[in-house]
Amino acid sequence: MERPTQPTRQGRLIAACFCGDLEGVRTLLDDDASLARARDEELESTPLHISAHRGHLEIVEALLAAGAEVDAREGCSGATALHWSAEGGHAAVAGRLLDAGAELAPRDDWHLLVPHDWAVFVVHAPHLHADREAAADLLERRGARPSIFAGIARGEGGQVRRAVERDRASLEARLGPVDGGATPLVFAAERGASAMVALLLELGADPNGAREGGLSALALARLGGDTAAEESLLAAGARRDLSFLLIGGARDEARTLLRAEPELLRRGGRYEALLHALTLHGLAESAQLLLEEGADANSTHPCLG
Repeated sequence: MERPTQPTRQGRLIAACFCGDLEGVRTLLDDDASLARARDEELESTPLHISAHRGHLEIVEALLAAGAEVDAREGCSGATALHWSAEGGHAAVAGRLLDAGAELAPRDDWHLLVPHDWAVFVVHAPHLHADREAAADLLERRGARPSIFAGIARGEGGQVRRAVERDRASLEARLGPVDGGATPLVFAAERGASAMVALLLELGADPNGAREGGLSALALARLGGDTAAEESLLAAGARRDLSFLLIGGARDEARTLLRAEPELLRRGGRYEALLHALTLHGLAESAQLLLEEGADANSTHPCLG
């Protein structure tokens, strides 16, 4: 029988940060301060990412004192420790990271969002959440401006208006690959925020803009049973696109459209992500129609691969 492999010092430090073992962390760092810049092999998280996400303030202090890079990017997500402290709702940790020189508004690679957004509506580990509102407030006091997406998530029309006043291009901003490149309008429709849908249209959002995973804002409104949002979109000129036809059960009309424009489902076509979206939402009959009309069952998601 082979002797069990002993954990490396790097592995021991990562484990100590996960469980909040302050003395273990200090002992390891006293022996080798370079361990503060170690990486978890699975996600390429640093000890600082792990400790910040769990609100281990004293461990964060020890890591920073040992030379941890405050703005190091996590390999899997591109997030900083400030992103993860915000998602966990750890205001004291977020404040300490900012005091150590952390950038206030870096964007991650998953969502293309800043730490304030992570405190307001990004959710990855709810079992670790403390006080996310306090974390968001702390970031605002330190200079963060709520994004258009944060305003929508909060249902605060004033924040949405101010975001558009600062930059009209924010109406067509897009979330990252994990969120299917959604625009604010699609984001609002997916959340069932009919008042936000109406406001965004009033401010000039394109009713036929970018889709969330292949579904238009109109299709998402129909899928969620949001009649008010659906009426607002139709009144603003939203088209009864393929995704809406499938969600609404108009399969004959959808089939006719696909046969007239088969390129819609091909790689790079307007609806290459639609099969994934229908499958995700459990719409088996509509997904089957796409397969019958030439959709590739083995295709990868255009955003996620």
